[in-house]
Amino acid sequence: SLCATSVNTAYLFRNEYIDDSAQWRSHILKTSNGGSDWKDISPDDNDQYDFYISSETFIGSKGVVEGHHYSYDTGYGMILETPDAGETWNRIKMMEYSNVYNVKILNDTTAYFLARKPYDKYYLCRTTDWFGSWSVVFENSSQIHAFNFFDNENYIAITEQDGQDIIIKSDNGGYTWRKVADKLVGAIWMYRLFLGPGNTGTVIISKGGRESTGGSMIMRTADRGETWSCSRFNPPCLNDINFTSRNTGIVLGHFLDHWNNCFGYVFRTENNGNSWNIVSTLPGAPQSCLFTNNSVGFISTWPAGLYQTTDGGFSWSKNSWVPYNEENSWPVSLDFVNDSAGYLAYGKKLYKTGNRGENWVVWLECPGTGCISHINSIFFIDEITGWAVGEKGEIFLISAKEWEQATSGTSLPLTKVFFADRNNGWIAGGYGNSDGFNPIFLKTVDGGVSWAEIVTIDYLIHDMYFSNALYGWAVGEDRYGKGCLLATDNGGINWYASVDDLPYPLTSINFREGVGWAVGNNGLMLRNESVDLIDAEALRKTDPGRESLLECYPNPFRSETVISYKLLVTGYVEINIYDYMGRRVSRVVNEKLTEGSYKVTWDAKGFKPGIYFCELKTTNNRVVQKMVLLK
Repeated sequence: SLCATSVNTAYLFRNEYIDDSAQWRSHILKTSNGGSDWKDISPDDNDQYDFYISSETFIGSKGVVEGHHYSYDTGYGMILETPDAGETWNRIKMMEYSNVYNVKILNDTTAYFLARKPYDKYYLCRTTDWFGSWSVVFENSSQIHAFNFFDNENYIAITEQDGQDIIIKSDNGGYTWRKVADKLVGAIWMYRLFLGPGNTGTVIISKGGRESTGGSMIMRTADRGETWSCSRFNPPCLNDINFTSRNTGIVLGHFLDHWNNCFGYVFRTENNGNSWNIVSTLPGAPQSCLFTNNSVGFISTWPAGLYQTTDGGFSWSKNSWVPYNEENSWPVSLDFVNDSAGYLAYGKKLYKTGNRGENWVVWLECPGTGCISHINSIFFIDEITGWAVGEKGEIFLISAKEWEQATSGTSLPLTKVFFADRNNGWIAGGYGNSDGFNPIFLKTVDGGVSWAEIVTIDYLIHDMYFSNALYGWAVGEDRYGKGCLLATDNGGINWYASVDDLPYPLTSINFREGVGWAVGNNGLMLRNESVDLIDAEALRKTDPGRESLLECYPNPFRSETVISYKLLVTGYVEINIYDYMGRRVSRVVNEKLTEGSYKVTWDAKGFKPGIYFCELKTTNNRVVQKMVLLK
């Protein structure tokens, strides 16, 4: 670590592991000319071996370096104190503690530090005679990660409660404490607690940086630690996103700490995702979220079970009707066909509710031999007809409480099923890990009786949505683990990357009132605020005899194309260009014109190569032409 006391003066601290002797050697370097030259000012004696520096504090020329002394048979806390900017060092051994860290200096005589006894408690200690002696101010059974103070009476510390980090405060010099903030990242590696000036303070928590498997959080206070706001949070995995309106939505996330404990979080926004607040913490990893209306919603979690909200997602409670970890399974997929009737996949069972989740009953259980191994995803078109897919390539059509197995032609895990109507459906699955990259994508046009594999897709799809039998969107990753957002206009036979080469895989996609959302690993979140989706049903109703009213030439084209169109009557005219996701990217014409023939050029410089749609819209007609922009 680095500690600067002025523009020119700084100290550098380093721990070196010596393989030959299985010892630690600590080094203290100093610069007095802004870093141009460094001098080793470490104490030159044998005790400096097997000394591991935990932290350091300097105020002017007075400094303290704290840590612990390693030994095969015993270990103890130790402080190195200098009164003259490192020219001389005094060694203070604290034999009763195994480690000493986080020294905070109040004045010339008084300082505080954190300590631990071997296999015992953690302590906040105070010295009033500059480490001539010390006493315990506060002890805690859980680790105290960081400590600081506003003044001699008002202290702030970060500790743990029920496996998660919390911020506690003392108003009486550390003798009694109360919790002032929770829902922190939880049991990870780097903690920094800065206080001042005035009433302000900042907490920084991170595990190994932005791209680690942990997370990071910055919390701030402006009232001496009474309240804290989370200004930045970056969980590694966002699992699902669901909006109940254009502005109000929920995101589920989780991360693993240093010991592979899983912590789940529920984030809520009321301003179209411009800011998110943590509204709940859940045990385990929340998998999927579904709202039946603006108030009632459900979250399935691994392995904790089903949680429910009745206040729009502000608070969540465990649903006691669904068992916990039954037969080593957990609820993974939810689907509601209306405001009241819903289904929940749990192991080999399907639970059903008819009263908005107030109670659930086992509606259907797959029989023994040849049954589905574990249900991964369900989709229901009405209260008696649905589909379920499983971990070993199983596909079941569910009709009137009967299971009917279909042939998938694969033993790969099937993870997502979606139907646009009673006949047209799709299934995604496969895996991408150290064992290889093996995605699979299936399509049916007869309600799931038979399935055909689409072999042209080379992406691992995690989630998808189809607005009808032709137009669909999917999110996932390529064989290199890069995230992608895909689109199709021919029912999933061919897919095109609308967004690709993202740093992390995408896991979930959601559309609501003209806004599209996608989320993924490491806090990755995409938003499109102008999703003006082309209505394929309306396209099919367009009079095919009038397609000659709109032509684009050349097509395909490289930089620009000429749009020729004919108006049969006088009126207002729009010519819009849409990308493959159905988002309007350009408006070429928007005015009132008389009947006749017209031409206009669309300059596509700056647009990505791919498929676009040119739409001619008049008062009583709508025609669309597909265009291909080449590289």
